[in-house]
Order: sequence, then C-alpha cells, then structure tokens
Amino acid sequence: MNGKDKTQQHKGNAEKYLKQTDEKFFIDPASGLYHPCTSKEEAQIQKDRPGEVKKRPFFVSAESSWTDKVSTFFAALTVLVSALTLVLLLLTVTYTRKQWLEANKSARAAERTLKEIQKQTRLMRQEVTGNFAATIPVELPRPTSIFEDLERAKFYGVALYFANTGRVAATNLIVEAKLTKRRLPGFAIFGKPEARNMNVARVRPYDQTPVGIPGITPDDPFVKFSLNDFTPEDVALLHAMKEAIQIDGRFKYSDGFGNTIHQPLCFIYWIPPPHVFPPSGSLGATFGFNGGKWSSCRDIKDEMVLADRWQKEDEAKQPTDPSK
Repeated sequence: MNGKDKTQQHKGNAEKYLKQTDEKFFIDPASGLYHPCTSKEEAQIQKDRPGEVKKRPFFVSAESSWTDKVSTFFAALTVLVSALTLVLLLLTVTYTRKQWLEANKSARAAERTLKEIQKQTRLMRQEVTGNFAATIPVELPRPTSIFEDLERAKFYGVALYFANTGRVAATNLIVEAKLTKRRLPGFAIFGKPEARNMNVARVRPYDQTPVGIPGITPDDPFVKFSLNDFTPEDVALLHAMKEAIQIDGRFKYSDGFGNTIHQPLCFIYWIPPPHVFPPSGSLGATFGFNGGKWSSCRDIKDEMVLADRWQKEDEAKQPTDPSK
C-alpha cells in the first residue's frame, strides 16, 4: 500500500470516527462541551441523518413514514385533479367558442333575412303607396284666361282647386296662397296683395264624389281670389306686357299612409302678343291669345323672352310710312 492509499484510508477512518462521534455525543451550547447521548437520542440522530440516496440529499430520513406516503399521495392526487381541471376547462372553452361561432353565424343570417324582409316590405309599401296613396297635383288656376269684362272677372275671380286623384282620402290639407300684381319686366310688387288660407280635414278621391269630375265636384276644395282691385288700366298694361298677376304659396297634406306631402305653388298670368309664323305650305300659324294664359314661375322667363323676340320681329316686318 503506497502513501496515497494510506492517506485515503486514514481520511475515511477520520470521517467515520467523526460520524460516530456525532451519533454518540452532542455539544452543549451553554458550556461548549460534548456530552454523551442517550440511546434514544442516538437512535433519533441516526434516523434523521441523510440517507445514501443521492436524489434525496436533504437532511431527512431515507425511510418514509405512512404520513409521508399519505401526503405524497394527496399531493399527486392534487396535481392530477388540477391537470384534469385544466383539460376540462380547455375543452369547455373550445366548445363554448364553437357554440358562440355558430350563434354568431345564425345571428348574421337572421340579420340578413331581416334586412331582406325590410327591403321587400319597403318595396311593397312603395308600390301600395304609389298605387293607392292620396295625390293632390298642382293645377293651374282657373279660369285659364281672366275675363276682360271686369264685372265678370270679379264675379268669377281666380280659383285654385285641389282635387285628390289617388285611391284613398287625403287628410289635413293646409293651403297658404297670395295673389299680387307685378310690374314687368322686373316683377316688382305693386297694389294690395290678396292672401287666402284654407284647412280641410278630409279630401275624398274625385272618383268617389257624386259627379266625379276634378275641379267641378262639390268635394274638391278650392281657394278663390276676388280681383276686386283689378282696373281697366290693369287690362291695358297686361296687353302691353307691362303687368302680370302672380299667385304663389304652398300646401301640404297627408297621403293616407303616414306621409306628409309638401308642394309649392307659383303661377304667373300674362298676355303674350300674337305672332304670325312663316307659312308652311299654303297655311301659316298664329301664336297668341284673345286673353292671357297662366304659366309656372319656373317657365315664365323663357316664355317671356321668346314672346319679346317675336314681338320685335313682328315690329321689324311692319312697313314704314314714307310720309313720315
């Protein structure tokens, strides 16, 4: 045996001796001296000493009691239950997500169906409304030409009729209108305006009235202007295209389907000058009226410009008097 082996042997013997010393003696902290252990204390020290298994290097006994085994079992059982709970939670979330996706898909399909139903309902309502709703069109004032006999003109006056050409009754008809005299060509107001208002609760369709002729039947409501301020001078100015009569305003009514219809009113009464067109074949054509005509305010300016041009053309064609 060489020196190295002896050193290892003595080292092992020393560790063994110290181990045995630790098992048989204990140090007293108060005196700092070792005292021999009782046999019970010695057995406990041996029991609590680390075992030879390297996987358990802690200062515990290598032998396990039944309480340790029960604790280990319940710890493993707890881990298993937690794992199973996690798996069940994952499965529940996956299932719930699939259910949510299906519900969301069904909701979108229901929404599309509802929109389609609403679209069809709107189309049906529009069709029914268009075919059956109360309709009061904007009509020209009557008479179409004002009598130049002032007594007759003031007796008949000028009226706006409101005939319902629809299939159901119109309700809550409200009319606001005003007649004014206008200077041409600037359309400046002069004289006293004549205003009329009317409120009718119900207007039956004209085909349900006793006579059934729009504008004549007793059920057609109307507003009438008296023309009390109309004078012979006004007639002369009308023929000279220096004056016009304007009626403007608005009316509204319910069409029987919950819709309120608003309509504007604007008409101009004037007397265009006569005009002879070049003959076509053997006959010519004459434009003009013994009386005047009603035009919409939208078209009146173009018509007056055309009438003024024709008037100037006719004046240019008139032969000149050589004596002058």
